[in-house]
Order: sequence, then C-alpha cells, then structure tokens
Amino acid sequence: MMRLDDFHSVFKSLGWEQYVIMPQKQIFDSSHPAVVPLDAPCDTVRYNPNTHGPKTSLYFTRPVWTQFDIFVRLNSNMEEKVWREVILSSSVLQQLDEVKELYRKRKEKLTNAESAFAKEKERRIRAEGVNEKAKAKLLELEEILVGEQEGVTSETQQEAS
Repeated sequence: MMRLDDFHSVFKSLGWEQYVIMPQKQIFDSSHPAVVPLDAPCDTVRYNPNTHGPKTSLYFTRPVWTQFDIFVRLNSNMEEKVWREVILSSSVLQQLDEVKELYRKRKEKLTNAESAFAKEKERRIRAEGVNEKAKAKLLELEEILVGEQEGVTSETQQEAS
C-alpha cells in the first residue's frame, strides 16, 4: 500500500511537477468488504466472515479511500484548457460515485428500518392475539369460579337452614 507522501516522493524523483492525485470511492465504515483485519494476509482484498471472524462495526473519523486517480501532465505542450478538462472529468465522476454510495447506504438503512418495523408490528399483533385469548380464558375461568362460588354459597345456606 502506498501513501500519498510516497506518490509525492516518486513524482519528485522523476521530475514530475504537474500532477493531480484524486481520491476515489470513499469507505465510510468498517462494513465495506475491502476492510479486513490487520492480521489478515497482506494480499487479502475482500473480507470473508468465515476466514476472518466477526467484524466490529464502526464509522471512520478520517477519510479512507479505495483508489486514487492520478494524472501527470507529461506533455508540456498540452493546453491548460485540455489539462483542466481531464482533471475535472475525474472530479465529476468521483462526486457521482460518492452520491451513489450515500444513496446505497441510506437505502440499506431504510430497508433495515422497514424490516425492523414489520417485525415489531408482527410481534405486537401476535402479542395482542395472545392477550385476547388469555382474556377470553380468564373470563371463562371467572364464570366457572363465580358459578362454583354461587353453588358453594347456596349449599352453605341450605346447610344452615
């Protein structure tokens, strides 16, 4: 893995002074499949729960990127306008990718929330059904008990007279 400082050093050693390094495809949290444990082999490119075990869920506080678009202006005769168009085209694509990723994350959260809501609704409906059955059973038992109490009361009254 190369850091930005490594790129700057290499470009300086080659005498390249006009270049642009644009980070692409930001990783916002540890759920991304490219995030693997530190002790994973160095050639590991995707997380595998069977191999790597459970993953801690956390949001990154600093930007983490999956790739960099690097443009080096090697042709000194290239017009400034053309050079800027090359750089801007990559910037627009980067913004589009970021918007797509945010949309995907929000859609995933919404789907999870809808699923949780549906499960809770189903649980409450089942609980209400159980409660209704329990109420009916309690009323039935209460009627039996009242009937038996009335029977005991009338028997007691007959014995007393």
